[in-house]
Amino acid sequence: METSDLRTIEQARVSVEEIITARYLGVQAVPTLAATDFALLPPSLQEVERRIVEDNEDGNRMRVGLHMCLSAASVALQVAAKLMHDFPDLAHAERAKALLKCSEDAMAAADAARHAASVLSGEELPETEAFFDSSRF
Repeated sequence: METSDLRTIEQARVSVEEIITARYLGVQAVPTLAATDFALLPPSLQEVERRIVEDNEDGNRMRVGLHMCLSAASVALQVAAKLMHDFPDLAHAERAKALLKCSEDAMAAADAARHAASVLSGEELPETEAFFDSSRF
């Protein structure tokens, strides 16, 4: 069943996916491989190095958080479109299976949003930073 609401949802999903593709396809996070002997540097250079590390970490968290938020939005919009488009014509048994699939997809969107929140708050490192985190070794 095609409605103006369904078309709007589909346009929004396509727009979100275009942003994801344009901004993030092939973009890698900046690994933090800074100097480890800050104590040997003069105080002014220590501060400069510390700011570089913080800027890289903040930028990586922002990029990952934004990507995960956009991904969650895209999945949520897909679920909404499926609910609006597919369900009126389905038999009860088919509808139950489709609702279960939509439920799983909605949970995936929620998980992506929770992951974004953890990265943005600093509770969790972006994956590439977690890979380079020396405290894990």
